[in-house]
Amino acid sequence: MAEEKTPASGTLVIGLGRFGSAVALTLDKLGYEVLAVEKDSRRVQQFSGRIPVVEADASSMEALNQLGARDFYSAVVGIGSSLEASVLITANLVDIGMTNIWAKAISREHSRILRRIGAQHVVAPESDAGQRIVEQVHVRLVNVEIGGLVDDLGHAQLNRARRAVVAGAARDLAHHGHEQVGVGGCGVHRDIA
Repeated sequence: MAEEKTPASGTLVIGLGRFGSAVALTLDKLGYEVLAVEKDSRRVQQFSGRIPVVEADASSMEALNQLGARDFYSAVVGIGSSLEASVLITANLVDIGMTNIWAKAISREHSRILRRIGAQHVVAPESDAGQRIVEQVHVRLVNVEIGGLVDDLGHAQLNRARRAVVAGAARDLAHHGHEQVGVGGCGVHRDIA
């Protein structure tokens, strides 16, 4: 029976653009095992000595096998510049049995394709960041608008009012096509009392 993979088995990060390099450097800084894969020799040189990195074309099944990709706990496909490469790499990772794949999507259609071929987690960094900013800005504006009510309402009623306004904002965001919005979402919970 094969040994069960754990986070200690490491993460394979494919593509060292802004997203992939941020993931790889952060994982390394936090003490996790990471192996970065990049086909651009200039980027490999740029990150050599900072993180473990190899030059390879991860869209090749042979390259993934040579890297021992199936032995890693997770993989992050950080390629957004080439839809074809992103899809091929993700499909190859699925084919070798990787069960914890995080893939970067650059559009809704790209996200849908990545999910269909087996990526368990699809991230849209720009869209996700935009949603978090809206949530944080909206909550801060709400705090300013109703902050003067504390004298009139008391703290318990003010907190209920803030939660009601934030819940309304979450419903508004969901109504406008944001699929994963919740009151306890990133950034919102932190700003309400």
